[in-house]
Amino acid sequence: MQDYNHINKFLDKFIKLVSKGDLVLNEIVFVVKKNTNFDLTKDNFTFKNGMIKVNTSPLVKGEIMMKKEKILADLRNSLTGTNFLDIK
Repeated sequence: MQDYNHINKFLDKFIKLVSKGDLVLNEIVFVVKKNTNFDLTKDNFTFKNGMIKVNTSPLVKGEIMMKKEKILADLRNSLTGTNFLDIK
């Protein structure tokens, strides 16, 4: 019988990465809702290299852009170790 523990340990690293991404997206959704009162989902946002991209209607996007600095400040306070620079 072969031991596959080394494969499980390797795959666990990816599970942790995916979980962290989901946690960050959940926090983005929460902070945006707190500041704008719009009910958005994780599907409305992507993030990479300090940029948050919003995928929604121009009306909602405009409201988010008007409150961008407050949203970014709230995210910096709630997600230590993650530095978001801009929202597009």
